[in-house]
Amino acid sequence: VVAEGNDGNVLPNLEQAKQIERAVLKAMRGAALQRQQAVNAALVDAAREREAAVAEALQRVGVEREKAAAEAAETARAESASELDQLRKSSERERERAISRAVEAAERRKDREWQVLLDKQRQEAEAKLEAAVQ
Repeated sequence: VVAEGNDGNVLPNLEQAKQIERAVLKAMRGAALQRQQAVNAALVDAAREREAAVAEALQRVGVEREKAAAEAAETARAESASELDQLRKSSERERERAISRAVEAAERRKDREWQVLLDKQRQEAEAKLEAAVQ
């Protein structure tokens, strides 16, 4: 701010005006610095909050992943136990069928042996009868 008197001289308030202007500029720089510091602090706080949220989300994902893996393992164990039970039952049925087939085969073999023995005895009896008749 410049003020001139009637005689064209700069009033002595010029130095005071410069000091006021410097003080205003200094205050503005200080306010800008405070604003920048406030912005920086807010950015740091936001970064901390974001990191905490990410860490929480990762932890939650980890817990959910472990839970899902445990459920999958339990399901697999249950299915495996069921399949094992079915295989045991199937194996037992197959074993019983094999035993039954072996018994039937043995009975047929015995029947053939008896039949051969009966045929032999019949032939011997017929031979003895023919020899006795002659």
